[in-house]
Amino acid sequence: MSWADWEYLGLYHRIVWGKHKNYGKEIWMVLDQRTFTATELSAWLRR
Repeated sequence: MSWADWEYLGLYHRIVWGKHKNYGKEIWMVLDQRTFTATELSAWLRR
């Protein structure tokens, strides 16, 4: 990934479907690529 790609992708959180270590099944989550963290989408929307 080039610097320009990282700059663009780092500006916004991404919504992804996948496995999260705190859940036993796949979930929709909001991925923050700058901090390499993810939050369950429904929890993120309640903020």
